[in-house]
Amino acid sequence: MIRHRRRQSGQGLIETTFVALFMSILMLGILGFGRVLSASIRLEAAAREGARQAGWGASNAIVQSKALQTLSQTGNAANIPGSYWMKITPVTESARVFNSTVKVEMWWNYPVPVPLFNLFVRQRLLYANNTQVVTVNPVRQ
Repeated sequence: MIRHRRRQSGQGLIETTFVALFMSILMLGILGFGRVLSASIRLEAAAREGARQAGWGASNAIVQSKALQTLSQTGNAANIPGSYWMKITPVTESARVFNSTVKVEMWWNYPVPVPLFNLFVRQRLLYANNTQVVTVNPVRQ
């Protein structure tokens, strides 16, 4: 009895298609997770930089500017995707006296820019805070 292998000639193509589809979805998921993790690290660094500037006695405008420059990949705050919020405690610069604490909190609605990953996570609300002790007199000389 002679068997023809003709019926199994497409089996390799089908298996390769399934494996390639699975691997591409897995790679896009890894890429999406990496982008969210990178954004989270940038947000944490931005909150730290804002708290550091506030601890040196900088004004709220400078604190916000430096924090947003750190958050942006290009250094330009206009290039930050999504919406963000920032809270500095205490709110007024005059309330930051020597040896007191200052807290900078930041929230970022980060749009995940990876295809297929958006099916599961449309926007991710990232949060970071940092607390510093004011060691420099807020009055600049």
